[in-house]
Amino acid sequence: MASTEVPGARSYIDAGNKKLDARSQNMLTKMEALQDTVENVKDDVLERHVSPKPQELRSINEGLMTVNMELGSLKDHIKKIKLMWKKIWQEELQSLVEEQQFLNH
Repeated sequence: MASTEVPGARSYIDAGNKKLDARSQNMLTKMEALQDTVENVKDDVLERHVSPKPQELRSINEGLMTVNMELGSLKDHIKKIKLMWKKIWQEELQSLVEEQQFLNH
């Protein structure tokens, strides 16, 4: 018969999906804000002929480094959870096959 571990494993995947979605949305929001800032600086330079303040450029650079670090962290996290999730998916599939076989006999 089917394993009783699957529902717990499924909740683990569901919780992981929510966390992953929240992290990726947070990073996307930061990237979009950074892109808006860069566009504003570009407009200042090209249209208004105003040089960006050094503080503004430092802020953009810090934002880029932060987003880059978060992206690397997110990639590492995905590599880790992918292996765990793949194992859980295999167990779920095996459980489904066993249930189908049980019903067919």
